Amino acid sequence: MKHRVTATFELNAGQLEYLQRMAQAHNLPDTSKALRCLLAFAMAEPAQESAIFEVVRCAAPEACPEGGASSEVT
Repeated sequence: MKHRVTATFELNAGQLEYLQRMAQAHNLPDTSKALRCLLAFAMAEPAQESAIFEVVRCAAPEACPEGGASSEVT
């Protein structure tokens, strides 16, 4: 069995709702497992790192500059 650690993360409400929906839709035991699935994918796909980390995406379009545009991290 893999050793797990407990960690605390700050999420916005939409991010938590997404994890809850994914856990339910994929019959996962909880949101923690949904987050671990996302991390496992990101870690297994190094070619996707720039797509994941270099483009800033807004959870709510009204919170983004110019009404929801994504932008490159500089």
